[in-house]
Amino acid sequence: MVRALVKYANVTRETIELFKSLCMECQKKRKRVTTKGVVVKPIISKDYLSRGQVDLVDMLSMTSGSQKWIMVYQDHFTKFCVLRPLTTKSACEVAYQLIDIYNNSSDNPVICILSGNQKFMYFHTV
Repeated sequence: MVRALVKYANVTRETIELFKSLCMECQKKRKRVTTKGVVVKPIISKDYLSRGQVDLVDMLSMTSGSQKWIMVYQDHFTKFCVLRPLTTKSACEVAYQLIDIYNNSSDNPVICILSGNQKFMYFHTV
């Protein structure tokens, strides 16, 4: 018992845990908990305009006239982006802009993913 007191000099376990939590070297050496089994599968496209993704960017803090939203359409195969200004984020206006993008291209996408809002659902076009 006397040897243990001489070796540890009356330092409590809580003090050591506090030191280890604040020590930068101890933080670097600490083992990190890794999550096993999580595999991210990339979206694979086989052709241009076979799969596209639409996202809406909120520009309410920096409005330019009546344009408050930016619609971003990105082709997954080429990563080509088309930006369109929107006054509202209504489904009607987004659909109108998508039709305009599809009419300007030579082919319609087979799969279009609309993200960022519950109004817009995943849909297929043929």
